Amino acid sequence: MGEDKAGLVLGDHTLLAHVVGRVASVCEPVLVVARAADEYPDCGATVIADRWPGSGPLGGLITGLGTAGAPCAAMVAADLPFVEPAVLSGLLTLLAGWDAVIPEIGGLPQPHCAIYARAAVEVAEAVFDAGGRSLRELLDAPGLRVLYVKDERLRAWDADLRSFLNVNTPEDLALARAMLENA
Repeated sequence: MGEDKAGLVLGDHTLLAHVVGRVASVCEPVLVVARAADEYPDCGATVIADRWPGSGPLGGLITGLGTAGAPCAAMVAADLPFVEPAVLSGLLTLLAGWDAVIPEIGGLPQPHCAIYARAAVEVAEAVFDAGGRSLRELLDAPGLRVLYVKDERLRAWDADLRSFLNVNTPEDLALARAMLENA
């Protein structure tokens, strides 16, 4: 996109504000991991500084899980403005016995809209210390107990799987704007 996606405007709010609002209906508190704690002052959530700014989503997950203090957390990327609270609630009900509950769309894991147990931090730190920076590297790590939730089950919570529409390009943003207008 060439700019910070979290600040892109969709309707009357930023992408980040859409995500925060939807996540807040399921999770308390909502934490936003950013490069600096003073970023996004009006996003409606507590903003915390990433321990490794610019080092990818794995560091953000470690920062968020380590700060949350809760036994688990939902991780939702700022470019997923249509995440359905029912998806997060549904995934949360499946967490017992697992370190991560990951949606899988068309056989592709969606680790940027998932539930992670605090127990995942230890494995995540080991992956990070070994040079890993992506959530997919975490999912492949030995010792991480992952439950993948397939499309069919996800559709019970989000029939059109709109939760997983990433706004990565100007075309995606135009599609999201059209979806919002037609909602």
